[in-house]
Formats: sequence, C-alpha cells, structure tokens
Amino acid sequence: MGKAADLTRDKIAAEALALLDEAGAAGLTMRKIGERLGVKAPSIYYHFDGQGDLIDAVHELIDSEIDCSGLQDPDWRAGLASVARSYRATFLRHPDAVALVARRPIVGAGVLQFYEDLLATLLRHGMSLHDSLPAIGFLDYIVLGSAGETFVGGFDQPPAAYAENYPLLARALDQSDRDTVDDAAFEIALASWLDHIAARLPDTCPLTPQPTEPSPPDPVRAGGAAGSN
Repeated sequence: MGKAADLTRDKIAAEALALLDEAGAAGLTMRKIGERLGVKAPSIYYHFDGQGDLIDAVHELIDSEIDCSGLQDPDWRAGLASVARSYRATFLRHPDAVALVARRPIVGAGVLQFYEDLLATLLRHGMSLHDSLPAIGFLDYIVLGSAGETFVGGFDQPPAAYAENYPLLARALDQSDRDTVDDAAFEIALASWLDHIAARLPDTCPLTPQPTEPSPPDPVRAGGAAGSN
C-alpha cells in the first residue's frame, strides 16, 4: 500500500488511467484512486486542484504513448499515416478517456507539443498555417471519433434479425467481417485526410503529383529549322 509521502503527480495519473480503463468514466473518483494508492482522497488534492486537473494529467499520459517518429519521415504521406494510426491505437487502448478529454481545454504541455509538432510538420512540407489548423482538427475528429465508439458494434443482433425490415443492412452485415469494419472505415477516412493535405501542398512538395514538363526542343532540329529560313 502506498503512503501520502510517496505520491507524485505522475504516479497518481498512472493509477487514475488504470482505474479509468478498468471501471470507465463513472468509476473514476478521487476516493477510489486513493484506495488503490493506499491514501485518503485529500492526499490527492494536495497534488491536483480537482478532477479536471487530474484528467488533464491523464490526457498527457495517454498522448505520451503516441509514436510520433513518423513526423520526421521525408515521405510525408507515410509518416503522417503512421502517426495517425498510432494516435488512434493509443486511444483505442483507453476508449473511456475520449469523452473525458474531449470536454476539457487543452492545457497539458505534452499535448500542446503534440499539436505544435503536427503543425511544424505540415508547414515544413509547404502547407499554409491557415490550412494547417483545420487539417489537424480533421485528424482529431476521425481519430477520436473512431476510438471513442464502434460503428459496427451498434448492430448487436445477428444479420437475420434485420432481414425482414432492413434486408440490405442484413445482407451487408452478413457479408462483412465485423472485426475489420471499423478499421476499414478509419482507413477510408485516413486516406481522405491525406488527400485533403496533398491538395493543399505546393506542387514542388515531394510525393505531390507533378505536372509534366514539356520536352526541350531538339537542338539539331531547331538549328535545321533556323538554317532553312
């Protein structure tokens, strides 16, 4: 059992995240966190101003799991795709955190740095600052939206249960692999996000389709044409 003297913000945040993953948002209370740490709830308030402050620390802890190495990839499309997939995978490990962090202002230094680094990457590849922030908002919507809830899981009956009134839905469910539908939907959205970025990069950006340059004139033919005049 822990003691109040041993507590740190990081230790409390880690225990809060573990409790959140086990018990969901409704089970995340200062009393229960204290019980897990072997202290009374007031000891936690010594380190945090309240539950909102604690949730902000949990958000930082979650974001620290995101693999951002793709931001350094010279292949911007592959690099951003890998970061987006890691971002989603991180929140899929902690789905109950999505609704909590979405309601909070973004104040944690680590979380703010994540967005700063995303902006820097887009700017480095030629995207305007004006276009970059909505593009990152686009990413947040597809990542957090897909991590916070399941689409296919909402159809909790076997396909035959829908057949009489919703035959197309029944057939689609019957012909689909339910274990891959949500991932496939995310990949469609991810491709759309990457295409959105590509359309707003300069033509000189690597991996952005380049216009075909006209072939230079053949000097022999050009000289012959000049000599014939």
